[in-house]
Amino acid sequence: MEIIIAEPIGYCYGVERALNITYEALKSKSDNIYTLGPIIILTFFLMTSGSSLR
Repeated sequence: MEIIIAEPIGYCYGVERALNITYEALKSKSDNIYTLGPIIILTFFLMTSGSSLR
């Protein structure tokens, strides 16, 4: 089976935007940053599911 990887590969716009907002918040003078949930849901899902994914 041949696997073709599209160019360019990377995060979708929503994930990229969420990360950019987070990085900008980290650069601010605020000591604490709070979110109402995980910044990237898929990452949270993969971390909590672990090897149970098949």
